Amino acid sequence: MESSALKQELNCTICLSLYTEPVTLSCGHTYCQQCIQQAWANQGDPHLSCCPECIATNKMGTELNKNIKMCNMVNYLNSLQEKEDGKNKCNYCEEAAKMLCVMCEAYLCDLHLESHKSVDHVLIDLSISLESRKCQIHLELLKYYCYEDCEYVCASCCLFGEHKGHNVQALNDIFKNEKLILQSVVKQLTIKQNETDRNMEKAKEQQNSAKQNTQCVKNKVTGIFTDIKKELEVLEHQILHEFTIQEDEAESQFVKVIQQLREKKSKVNKTTINIETLCNMTDPITVLEKRHIEIQNANALLLSEDNSDLKELDELLIMVNLQSGLNRILRHIHDLQKKKVFHIQNAHITLDVNSVSPPMVFTKHMSNTSTFYQKKIGQNGQYCQALSPKAFSLGQHYWEVETSEMPRWGLGVSYQGIAMETQCVLGYNSSSWCFYMSDVGKYKAVHNSVEVIVPTLNPLKVLGVYLDCQGGRLSFYQVTDSVKHLYTFSTSFCEPVYAAFHLNHIGWLRIRH
Repeated sequence: MESSALKQELNCTICLSLYTEPVTLSCGHTYCQQCIQQAWANQGDPHLSCCPECIATNKMGTELNKNIKMCNMVNYLNSLQEKEDGKNKCNYCEEAAKMLCVMCEAYLCDLHLESHKSVDHVLIDLSISLESRKCQIHLELLKYYCYEDCEYVCASCCLFGEHKGHNVQALNDIFKNEKLILQSVVKQLTIKQNETDRNMEKAKEQQNSAKQNTQCVKNKVTGIFTDIKKELEVLEHQILHEFTIQEDEAESQFVKVIQQLREKKSKVNKTTINIETLCNMTDPITVLEKRHIEIQNANALLLSEDNSDLKELDELLIMVNLQSGLNRILRHIHDLQKKKVFHIQNAHITLDVNSVSPPMVFTKHMSNTSTFYQKKIGQNGQYCQALSPKAFSLGQHYWEVETSEMPRWGLGVSYQGIAMETQCVLGYNSSSWCFYMSDVGKYKAVHNSVEVIVPTLNPLKVLGVYLDCQGGRLSFYQVTDSVKHLYTFSTSFCEPVYAAFHLNHIGWLRIRH
């Protein structure tokens, strides 16, 4: 009966207020008695009056019948409103109550609340009923907790009730211990909040640094293309497009990480406030009922790690992309190498077929752009490996190798002599690093016998190899119209390394120049 729709039905259509002494006309419409009489008086005809809603005629002098049911409904609504107006009033004044004192069984406003803020008084929210804090049997306040039955009990339950002789403890004692635990959690959350703030500032600094570094590298690449002619515009577009992709990815990542840190900070603040609110409560039951979920939330935040491993611009991918494009389009422009700000040197790899181990038969073909070595198997299941005559000890180097679709082949680097040992397969020792095609369409990177599967969407026809001697980096790239990073070994080369090659089935490797 408290719905707005029902209240609307109990309003007189003349005064638009709740009915007062409602009467019903012969047509069935109901009005306040005074309202309909006044309406008829204003019509001017002393013998005939109309219903204001349906215009049905009613003779003057007709007795207006009181609508009993409508009167009862109006009276009921009025009584509810009176009760609502008197509900939750302060017991000491007429102000609205804010809290309920369990000990005094009194509603308290803000003014009278201060005198009840002591150890002896227990204050609860108005939404909590006083009966829920009393024993249903003895009607006494719940002051103890029974560990055997996991119930809140009163003193009478402990002394002569069904909980007599049970393991019980005063709620105030449990309350004090739990508050100490919660206060400790608040301290830890405060430390975590400070740590999150520092990590967020660090992420913002990395974001700014990444933007500056991206712009710097972008300017270098743009400077190269200002020195070349129209035939390189396609390559310029390709490089700048790679910048845009990485810049958008990096920016999106930074925005996401900072948003995650901001959300995490908000969660830490919210959990801290919730726990501090529990710590400030004087009602032990509320604290005990809510402490588990808040501690769980706090533990989840305390154990969570902030993502500080943020990806920045892959400058090396840009370098390899540029180098591959230059090799494909501008191999004859030697002067461009001097103008480049990316100092990767083209490694002119050759093979000494007499150094192949085990001794195998190779057919060598020469062309203007590549040296081609095709292996012919002498014995079933036998493999061969070879190193370049030239070692690399300084600088950054890049070379490309066209590959056969037949397994098993491998490309990498090795210390001197390792590839020549009969039992030392490239990658399956601590002195060599190799990228293999192990089966048709399946690739893996191997070092010290540890194999890492490398997924690719398309078969590898050209493999780019990047070697940074001082930086300790060996990277492999799939070269098509663009360059895609496949895998990187990170290590420290303790001696010069040689380009290494492995073949296990009928196939070939072509070294591009």
